[in-house]
Amino acid sequence: MPTGATTSLTTQEGQATRLVLEGDAQAIARLQGCVIDVVGTRTVGGLRVSEWTVRDAGFGSQPFVGRMRRTLSGWVLDDRITGSALRIPDVGVGEPLEGSLVLINGIVVGERVLQLISVRTLLEPSEIAE
Repeated sequence: MPTGATTSLTTQEGQATRLVLEGDAQAIARLQGCVIDVVGTRTVGGLRVSEWTVRDAGFGSQPFVGRMRRTLSGWVLDDRITGSALRIPDVGVGEPLEGSLVLINGIVVGERVLQLISVRTLLEPSEIAE
């Protein structure tokens, strides 16, 4: 996220609140057009986000969000939504970096096998605070 940039959350009623994003919550700045739930603490500067979930990213079902890792058999997504490791047979062109936090629209087609529709890198490993 560029220095000095601000991110705000707009409710369905049209009310905007500035979000204070730290840690992996910085990914929210890259979720334009998505429906998200946020939990946080109201501060003078806005809402300090402590938890967040993506409910819809334009595919019609809840997307998968998590960290990517490489194994001997290919890519695996450690999904935050389901709490499981999902195998991805073919990521394709523009593979994310290992350790990236990604949003995936996809379909589970077998036992813990995720067929990709689209992938969006939210945070690269260097942007994620451990």
